[in-house]
Amino acid sequence: MAYLLQFLVGANQILTAGIAITAFSLLLYSLTFNLRDRVARAFAGLLLFVTVVYFCEAVANTASAASVGLWLRVQWLGIAFIPVTYLHFTDALLATVGQPSRGRRRSAIRLLYVLGGGFLLAALVTDILVYDPVIETATVHLKAGPLFSLFMVYFL
Repeated sequence: MAYLLQFLVGANQILTAGIAITAFSLLLYSLTFNLRDRVARAFAGLLLFVTVVYFCEAVANTASAASVGLWLRVQWLGIAFIPVTYLHFTDALLATVGQPSRGRRRSAIRLLYVLGGGFLLAALVTDILVYDPVIETATVHLKAGPLFSLFMVYFL
């Protein structure tokens, strides 16, 4: 059983690093396109935040116990903005195929970017969203704070 756990932990670390490298490579590739195009900008933003999440996860899994909490909090830069960048990317794709926003989606996107920034600040400087890193054999994570359920509603 211990060998299986060690195998799964190693495989998880390899896949996490692989996803970070792939997302970063796709980000660099997408930056070679015309960034005046809304779809290209939204896709690049989405890839940037995915890269941040997986890079910080890979570093946190191998970091010292003293710095794990810092990396897990920095990871929230990506976590807080991924939902709204998905919506932004979807809006850009819909506008490209002939379903432009009549103001509602763009207003919602702006509001959700502000809300994501609020969640980021809450995760970085307070303990009301997440707190105290937990270091287990197979993973590291932060404990959920009192406002985490509100973040889950935002994420959904």
